[in-house]
Amino acid sequence: MTNVCDVTVSVLGFHEDGEWCALALEMDLRGYGQTFEEALDDLHESMTMQIGFAHFKDQTDMIFHPTDPVYFSLFAQVRNDRIMTLAKGGSAAPGEYAVAGMPIPPAHAIAAQKNNFSTFDG
Repeated sequence: MTNVCDVTVSVLGFHEDGEWCALALEMDLRGYGQTFEEALDDLHESMTMQIGFAHFKDQTDMIFHPTDPVYFSLFAQVRNDRIMTLAKGGSAAPGEYAVAGMPIPPAHAIAAQKNNFSTFDG
């Protein structure tokens, strides 16, 4: 049986200011790193924090905030190019751009992050 994730966020990777940037398109969040994988790890942490904070504030509408449509178009183009390259037996290594699907963090990770926030009644 194939493992299927319920919900994934589309991620576009590109170079920005000398390092990899991983942009979560549906959330308009970015992660950074020296490699695309490091940027994905940073992005995953940001996603977990954002979702945990939204739940803490009881404002789940804070979770999804789509980025500029031009990035969605670029993602689709890069993804299609990658599919064609892989179908022809080409390299899976990222080039100038990379794409990924990142699963929404699991509930226990979100709950743990939510517990890190506290109210400040100044």
